[in-house]
Amino acid sequence: MKKKKYKAKKISRLVKSKDEIDKNITEKKFQVVDARSKNRFLGLEKEPRQGVRSGSIQNSYCLPFSELIDSENKTFIKKNLIKEKFTKIGINNEKNIVFSCGSGITAAVLGLAYSMINDKYLPVVYDGSWVEYGKIK
Repeated sequence: MKKKKYKAKKISRLVKSKDEIDKNITEKKFQVVDARSKNRFLGLEKEPRQGVRSGSIQNSYCLPFSELIDSENKTFIKKNLIKEKFTKIGINNEKNIVFSCGSGITAAVLGLAYSMINDKYLPVVYDGSWVEYGKIK
């Protein structure tokens, strides 16, 4: 097999920083959807990482990523059900969505799922996620 060189190209607009998340609380240019469990999002369950407070980003929405996964075959649920889940939390074919989670990993699951039902959307994540945002100072 012939080796090929791969060059990654960073597309900055697809990753949000903490400063952009903070600024958005007042400017409301995009909606933040959190992939963590409802209890973690609501601050009813202790965060698994030390030094991180309970709660969520102000004005954000919660859609636990596990709700989009078929527990039997570990694939995404049907597209119409994914669409229903997003619609139920108030997200309906929007372009300005940013996904967050506990550490930046499962936010990508929501981003991919959303891109399956909205072909005009490129997944955007806040990769600092709650571990950065909820850090106890």
